Amino acid sequence: MGSECSFKSEEVVLISNSEKYLSVREVEESDALVKAAVSFDPSIEEFQKSIDSIVSVDPYNLLLRQYNELDFGADKDNAYIVYSNLAGKVRRINCLESLLYTQQVKRMINAGTDLFTSPAEFMSYVVRKGKLLKVYFYTIDQAAIGNPKDIISYVKKDIDNGWNLLFNLHNHNFFPFKKLFLGATVPSANDINAYRSESKGMGLRKALVTNGFHTIEVYEEDFYILKGTRD
Repeated sequence: MGSECSFKSEEVVLISNSEKYLSVREVEESDALVKAAVSFDPSIEEFQKSIDSIVSVDPYNLLLRQYNELDFGADKDNAYIVYSNLAGKVRRINCLESLLYTQQVKRMINAGTDLFTSPAEFMSYVVRKGKLLKVYFYTIDQAAIGNPKDIISYVKKDIDNGWNLLFNLHNHNFFPFKKLFLGATVPSANDINAYRSESKGMGLRKALVTNGFHTIEVYEEDFYILKGTRD
């Protein structure tokens, strides 16, 4: 990974036990963090090669594949909406996102497995005050993250103390050994439910979903173009 694409501060661990892990870093806002990632840590490169060897990771190929895999419902509709460029903006993964993705990849390696065979979800919130960012990282090292109340609690305290919520980010896993391969950069109906709630309660204006190759940026107006579970 390029020397410019790195965290320049120490990670502060807030929660670490057998069930969950939550940390935060304070970093200076910089152009380098939002540039498209051009090189990667060897651990994430190995994961990317494993996925790339069995499927085309072109984001629109994955969106179409996911649309065809799903029988019906809001998740299928959302894949079509993004595939048709009706909501969201798909781009290459950037530096900050790749650093957080690499952190999850390494956690799985340290646990004696890898993200290819043991998909695991992580979540991040980024808040800003002036030119200072707080970058939160949360995971339970499982395929679905469940209720992220711990990380949200810290973020809400920051908002109450004058920090502004820039975005939330989570990854969508590939499932190479299951019928539903997934891995597309599109918010699920449950994601949209959460975005709408956080828009009202936390001032969320942008949300990101990454798969380790590409990322979708979803803006507040997209929260109501894409479908939630009750639409």
